[in-house]
Amino acid sequence: MLGQSALLRFTEELEGYRELLKLAHDHNLNRRRPRSLDEVGRDLGAEPRRAVEKAISAVPDDLLQSFEAAASEAPPSAEGKRHPYSYEQLVVGAMFQVGKSKYEEVVQPLVAACKGDQRALTYGLAFLRWKHTIYADQLAKAVIPIAVSGFESFFAELLRTWYLLHRQRFTESEKKIEQGKLLAYATKDDQLRFVIDEQVAEILRQSPQDWQNRLRSDGLDLNIQGLGGDWHEFCLVLARRNVLIHNDDRVDEKYLERTPWIQPPPDVGTPLATDEAYASKAFAALRTKAEALTVAVLTQLTPHSEDLGSLVVNLSYDALRQERWHDVVTMTSTLLDAQSPDHQLHEVRINRWMAKKKLHDDVRDEMAAWTPPADNSRVTLGLAALRGQTEATLIALRKCEQEGEDVRRLAEWPVLVDLGRRNHRILQELQRYRRLPSAPPPRGRRKKSH
Repeated sequence: MLGQSALLRFTEELEGYRELLKLAHDHNLNRRRPRSLDEVGRDLGAEPRRAVEKAISAVPDDLLQSFEAAASEAPPSAEGKRHPYSYEQLVVGAMFQVGKSKYEEVVQPLVAACKGDQRALTYGLAFLRWKHTIYADQLAKAVIPIAVSGFESFFAELLRTWYLLHRQRFTESEKKIEQGKLLAYATKDDQLRFVIDEQVAEILRQSPQDWQNRLRSDGLDLNIQGLGGDWHEFCLVLARRNVLIHNDDRVDEKYLERTPWIQPPPDVGTPLATDEAYASKAFAALRTKAEALTVAVLTQLTPHSEDLGSLVVNLSYDALRQERWHDVVTMTSTLLDAQSPDHQLHEVRINRWMAKKKLHDDVRDEMAAWTPPADNSRVTLGLAALRGQTEATLIALRKCEQEGEDVRRLAEWPVLVDLGRRNHRILQELQRYRRLPSAPPPRGRRKKSH
């Protein structure tokens, strides 16, 4: 329950951040001139304002990039690492190195349009900031660190759950906590929770590459690197969080230490240009890893839980819709490998087979070796759809409808949706079901009054 609740809270937060970015994106497309900009240009006439705006519109979209490119044309310096300039140092230094032709191309038209008027220059710079500000990108830089912190809070909750259920991991010899700190707490239960929180905080201070060995030493055997999604992309998000907070979104030495697979490595000081598109990738990487970790940890805690089976069904549905075939195989295999051969997690099994087929794995022997329950119309339906059997699928669909299944929801089962893309008759039937009203919740019988 704790693990599923933590995952739900984290994924809801990510969806909220996505919505914020979408609102910022839409605002950027439809924005009007802010009142503050008109206030800056209030003392200028209409004609001077138009002249300045025309000059600004001719400036390259990224003035600093133009300066940086000009600065990079300078003769190479001595061998060795370069320490980066600050943003302001780079602008000033680049302007000194930009050369007459580049100055005339980029800067002189703006200066000429201002005609020596400080008010016009102030207005021009304000107009430049407004014209080239992308609110969604600005918001992305603020939201990614918050999203990573949310992931760490989610992961901390999973780890707390594990350690609470494995208290024997905390022997007196393993506690590296000052006795005075422990004695300040009222009960042994408070002391235990404090020790666990200290342990979890210590783990999360390490890099993701170090988590696995640390957790294995405490009996939590997780293949964190192989659990869903692109491992390097996930590590990159956590490394990006640090440079966003501490180095103005520019590469630093710590970033290079945490991303050794990037070859050739970027120079220290290189702008990473975090934007809305990258934020979307970052959210996907965090969510994928969170889902996989939830399944992996809960499988070790409660492998035969019906609630866990339902969670994996829902997660695999979403992953199939997004065509994340490897992630589906990883999640479903994590759960199914912990079950006895006669387990009842039939939909998990069918979803796994669908993903494996999409990865061009031959699952015919697995399917042939399994004896499905004869009285389960939903399983019969899933297998028929998986095999591409039109008549058998239609018959099973109608039987599910007769048995009171919510066929509107059933019509969204990815294995059926996938067959419908290739089969017009199946598609027509699914469309018919989608137009039906949702099935009402079951109602209990009223007691007769006497």
